[in-house]
Amino acid sequence: LVDDALLLIGKSYFYQTEYLKAERKFSELLSQFPTSSLAPEAELWLVKTMIRLGKNDEALAVAQSLAQEASGQGANDLAGETFFWIGDLQVLMGNKTKALESFQKVEDFTSDASLLSSSRLKSGTVLFSLGEYARAASAFLKAAELAEDPAMQFGPKLEALRSLRAAREYEAALQLAEEMLSDFRFSSVSKEVLFERGLTYAAQGARMEAMDDYRFVDSTSARTEIGAKAAFELAVLLENQEGDYRRARDAYSKALSYPVPSIVQQARRRQNALNRYLLLRDQMVVLDSLLAAEM
Repeated sequence: LVDDALLLIGKSYFYQTEYLKAERKFSELLSQFPTSSLAPEAELWLVKTMIRLGKNDEALAVAQSLAQEASGQGANDLAGETFFWIGDLQVLMGNKTKALESFQKVEDFTSDASLLSSSRLKSGTVLFSLGEYARAASAFLKAAELAEDPAMQFGPKLEALRSLRAAREYEAALQLAEEMLSDFRFSSVSKEVLFERGLTYAAQGARMEAMDDYRFVDSTSARTEIGAKAAFELAVLLENQEGDYRRARDAYSKALSYPVPSIVQQARRRQNALNRYLLLRDQMVVLDSLLAAEM
């Protein structure tokens, strides 16, 4: 029972985020009971622990050895999970092409729906970062198909929508947005879908439809992150496409009602610039009217 106890203690330390202690317990099991039936599982947990400790090179060496051993012995589920962590390590180490190869091997070995969904989600993220947006959208949609919980389906579908927009497949992106909006299971997060649909309309050149979505999200989600983002995008369209600087200034003010790090500085800078412009313009109107009266 000692090997079993060491594994349980190691897992307990891991879940308590005491990774150094966890590493020692897993290593102790492997050194004292190298032929234990629990040794492969302990190796996998050792890999996870080393990743938390930032020992990526050591973790990769252990994981590759374990994957080779597991696949050779027909332990397909273990091999699949190990290849998943190898892919995760390759992403951390900047080896995106090798990461994709490892995530593909997960598909080859395991039939676990949860693991396959996570692997496809990771693949989609890597493909998107590489600019392969169409392939990323396909990976995200496959990840959503395998997720049983609607809460786990929403994220991959939203990423698929963004990927389709990045690939300039606007009609497909809009169709996916409509499907998500008509699915009652996503009703609590429909504002995020509407915001993404607005971005898609804007990218497509459908300015009025985009502004309608932004206005709806802004007015129904005031002083929230999604509301601030919608107000900011509305302001950008009003300023750059409509030339309506007063309403753009007001929209930038709404965007500042909730501090979103990615937009707050630009929103404040644009608001101040438009305030100065409108003040000077009002002064010019007054001076012009006085000049006309004098003449």
